[in-house]
Amino acid sequence: MVLFTSLRSYERAENVRAVYDAYDGEKEFRKLRTPIDMSRYTLQVTDELPDETPGKCLFIGHGMGACKTYGLDMPRPYFRRPDLLTYAIASSKDMAPIVAKQCGISKDRVIPLGMPRTDAYFMPHETEQGMHLYAPTFRAGMWQPDFDKIWKRLPEGQKLVVKPHMVTGPMCPGHWQNIEMQSSQIPSTPFLMRCQTLVTDYSSIMFDAMVLRKPVVLFAKDKKDYLRQRGMYQPYPEDYSEYFCEREEDLVQLLQQAKWTDRAEWYRNFYTGACDGHSMERTLELIRSML
Repeated sequence: MVLFTSLRSYERAENVRAVYDAYDGEKEFRKLRTPIDMSRYTLQVTDELPDETPGKCLFIGHGMGACKTYGLDMPRPYFRRPDLLTYAIASSKDMAPIVAKQCGISKDRVIPLGMPRTDAYFMPHETEQGMHLYAPTFRAGMWQPDFDKIWKRLPEGQKLVVKPHMVTGPMCPGHWQNIEMQSSQIPSTPFLMRCQTLVTDYSSIMFDAMVLRKPVVLFAKDKKDYLRQRGMYQPYPEDYSEYFCEREEDLVQLLQQAKWTDRAEWYRNFYTGACDGHSMERTLELIRSML
């Protein structure tokens, strides 16, 4: 039996859930940090670096891993058992060395299969013109934009959909006619597929937008402090997007300017080159080969 695990609920564990749903063998989904009898399983597929496994373990990160530091690279790493990992998946061949470093394993055990959940992005879907998605990363504090400054400047017919991080929870409530607050506990994918432009800060959701060829605007008022405390793998913001601002006034202006460019295509290939609509096929083939 294959054990699928995540710290998230089944609905929120988008990578693991996608593979779980597609796998046609004997399987079970369990939340991590609950009692699990590992002796019942042959293989563990997880989106978090584990502290126990049944002997074989495939790591598929919940995000694409070249954004903020993760795993052994974090300022206070919580992962101490690289010996538990059999393989890890990367979103491109260029990301394999970074994932290997995060996990503390050799590069040959990181396989650039692409992220399984991104296969859905290659299905027919419609973009809602004038709809911009704001999806920031987790922060320990309650930093947030001045939404009053944003809604007053958004042109008629445009709106900002706010999707808070699931750990941060709801952002400050308000009643703005062109700002739509969404629950932090539902998946981001439907909004990401629908939006015209993604606004984020240091979140790996920017790579999902790249797979979809949607412009990414980076908006970070706390860049200096965040980079000092957490850090990014590439020079920020220039190696992630052509569009960056620290003020709400500039954000609205960039939303009108942002478009897909040759430079954005380079980002897409570098970070997500293995996400081609067939990542699930390759992942299932790997899982079967490990049983």
